[in-house]
Amino acid sequence: MAAGGAGAGAPAGPAGPLAAAAPAEVSLPSARRVHTLGGPGPTTAELRAGLFTTVSDKYWQIRVEAPHPVFAGQRADFGLLFDGRETLTSVRAVVIGPSGRELGKPVDIALIPSGGEVQASVSFMIPKAGHADVAVSIEADHPVLRTRIPISLDVEAAPVAPAPVVKMALRDVPLRRALAEISRDTGAKITVATKLADLTVDADFADPIPLEAALRLLAEQVGGTVERTPDGAYRVMEVR
Repeated sequence: MAAGGAGAGAPAGPAGPLAAAAPAEVSLPSARRVHTLGGPGPTTAELRAGLFTTVSDKYWQIRVEAPHPVFAGQRADFGLLFDGRETLTSVRAVVIGPSGRELGKPVDIALIPSGGEVQASVSFMIPKAGHADVAVSIEADHPVLRTRIPISLDVEAAPVAPAPVVKMALRDVPLRRALAEISRDTGAKITVATKLADLTVDADFADPIPLEAALRLLAEQVGGTVERTPDGAYRVMEVR
């Protein structure tokens, strides 16, 4: 992991305006590193090994722990640990992409007291799998501080959930009952036309069968059909 420090604005002396202060390195255990603002972020392999990024200056020390694994299209969270060396107010943290676009909802912290520690997490989502260079952007209103902590992530494709299957043995039961049990067992949302709901069916699936195939077989027994809605639910309905 690269070494260095984070830039920040520091209050000037009595005779001058706000001025930039050079970041100061601190002595940390061997597993920790002071991270250079604008340098390459820690790699996924380093994060897997239990390393994390720390930035430090005279006002605060910030530890950022990255999640693993990170899946495309799914929410993940960076863990944050603030160690205030001077009282900071109105602190805001958000994850941003290379273009500066925010990748999740910001987290706001009203106060980080001098000598105190505050834990928080900031969520983000990356839509595509592959390598992603992001940054945790942190700002405070008083003193006025700005820093970006770059992190390099390997984003994995989201795992594909196995298709639900139906296994049941019901004979001569109302269609609504068979569908209710299928919904309970698979978690699928299923509605049925009123005219078909009380017609009887045989739901004899001793061997597991894919959910949609089971619904179609049941619908055919009562002269109906199955339609998949845009939100992933199923409708058992009359043939139009």
